[in-house]
Amino acid sequence: MKSSKLTSLILVFVISFSFCLISCSSGTTTANSMPVTSVIELFEKAGKAFAELDMTDVISVTVTVRSIEQVKGDKVSHWDTSSIEPTMVIEQDNGYLSAEVWIEATSQSTSSSNWATSFAQSWLERNKYYLTQSQKDAVESWIKDNATKICPEDDSLCVNRSTTGYWGYKLYSPSLVDAQKGNFDVWFWTDLDKVPQGEITNWEPTILVHWGVIPEEVYKELFELVSKTTP
Repeated sequence: MKSSKLTSLILVFVISFSFCLISCSSGTTTANSMPVTSVIELFEKAGKAFAELDMTDVISVTVTVRSIEQVKGDKVSHWDTSSIEPTMVIEQDNGYLSAEVWIEATSQSTSSSNWATSFAQSWLERNKYYLTQSQKDAVESWIKDNATKICPEDDSLCVNRSTTGYWGYKLYSPSLVDAQKGNFDVWFWTDLDKVPQGEITNWEPTILVHWGVIPEEVYKELFELVSKTTP
């Protein structure tokens, strides 16, 4: 009887081990291994989430991942996405991942709206936690003084217009696991300018104060007023 039970246990173990070998060799990805197409999708999602918050009155956002880098110690692996094989798998045991993404975003406003005050209001909402009460009052006063009247909907001169902007980000994620969770650092990234822009935590973007990154007209008006009220 004991011999029969032992034989049965051995058979169960052999069958279970065989199934494990089959599943392990079937190409199933792990938390630290992912097809490159899936990695690109993660960076696209992150870029879109950040850009939609980074722009006012946004209608649509298109994100293009131009390149991906994998950094492990002193070793840097760089791939241009245009030449990546779709079947390629990225493994990430340590180090970090980064990607350069290009943003094409379209926003819409009416001919009666003042884009500067709209931008200032959006900027204030994002950065009010970094300002003193007097600074917030100064910005709100500027918005009120520069706001334009909204024309009636039946006014033929009150028409919708759209504007398309282009810019780049560089996104960093500590690992594939973090990328899947939606954790990224975001930098504003061009040939001339590279500054921290914010972060994404669990797919929720947070934008830093845009020192010198906002349009020149708004920059001068807002920060000259704010600087006068700084203690």
